Amino acid sequence: MYQSSTFCFNCVGSCQTCTNATFCTSCTSNYLDPITGTCVTSTNCPAGTYANATTNRCENCPAGCTSCTNSTNCTTCNSAIYFFYNYGCYSSCPSGTYQSGITCATCTPPCLTCRGNDLNCTSCIAPQLY
Repeated sequence: MYQSSTFCFNCVGSCQTCTNATFCTSCTSNYLDPITGTCVTSTNCPAGTYANATTNRCENCPAGCTSCTNSTNCTTCNSAIYFFYNYGCYSSCPSGTYQSGITCATCTPPCLTCRGNDLNCTSCIAPQLY
């Protein structure tokens, strides 16, 4: 229920708690979209959020992610400034990988680090020569 003036009113729909007739603060089922104050299904959480089954809320994805499955696993990145690798978004490709389009790909041994493709070594795994 919520209070308006001197009267109490029931929350609407699947709202468990609310601040007014149109803004939920928790849901009896589904997930709370905290931006709009509505209860949504897991597939209807806004872009850049995921359905957290523990909190029953649409929670923010990690920095740089445009979609994710949980608080640590990105599925897509903001490709304008981030590269996707191993369920994460990076501003530059991690050591041992190289930029391949909007993703980072792993260097192939004997390369320790590479550029342009997986066998264009910039350093080698010891005791190989560079």
